Amino acid sequence: MTDSVNDLLRAEVSQTEQEVRSFRAKRAWKRRKEQAKETVLTPAVAYIRASLLKRNAQKERIEAYAQKNGLKIIRFYEDVITSRMQQCSRMLEDAANGDFAVILCLDLSRFGRFDTFRYNIMKR
Repeated sequence: MTDSVNDLLRAEVSQTEQEVRSFRAKRAWKRRKEQAKETVLTPAVAYIRASLLKRNAQKERIEAYAQKNGLKIIRFYEDVITSRMQQCSRMLEDAANGDFAVILCLDLSRFGRFDTFRYNIMKR
């Protein structure tokens, strides 16, 4: 009879240990969730230069990248391919003012004549 009592006690202790582990895991998960809320995202802007038909695709890819990498897009600068890149110029002025830390762009060809912009940025 003492063996069966010991087996019951062991089973209860084992169940209690599992409940404690489960409680600790839940508490740790809640703590991580709260810390994630408190994480400060790096301010970024996105530059899109495309035809009207391709803009949404670029936006979606850039937004996905930003979310994955802890960036918060605070503004989109959008130029149509045929435009004079007025939004790009405005973005570079805002960058010089320190309004954001990162520029997101699908690829550098979106900047068009990037050498001109690089020269202007290096001059500042």
